[in-house]
Amino acid sequence: MPKMKRNHPPEFLNDLQEWQEHQYDPGHYLGGNLPPQTKYATVNQGGKAFGIILLILGSISAVTVIGSMLFGAGSSALFGLGYSILLLAVGVKLLTRHRRRNV
Repeated sequence: MPKMKRNHPPEFLNDLQEWQEHQYDPGHYLGGNLPPQTKYATVNQGGKAFGIILLILGSISAVTVIGSMLFGAGSSALFGLGYSILLLAVGVKLLTRHRRRNV
């Protein structure tokens, strides 16, 4: 007998249940399916905190990578610099999106 899927009143709980069922399926969250942690990151205060954390991590990473480039890391540090810029860009985007919703 197939297992019936329970629908919860809030959409977040339905998405969380889907994530629990498919978190180890390769490719399930490609092509527009977002995990609930990412999908609802900008809805409440969690988006603001997540954006601040990304900005802090991106800043620390950028300073570390730039310091290593100054002391001779060469071109291998370009990947780290790109990752730092990505963290900073996503953090800024989350904070600006959160600010627009609250204004």
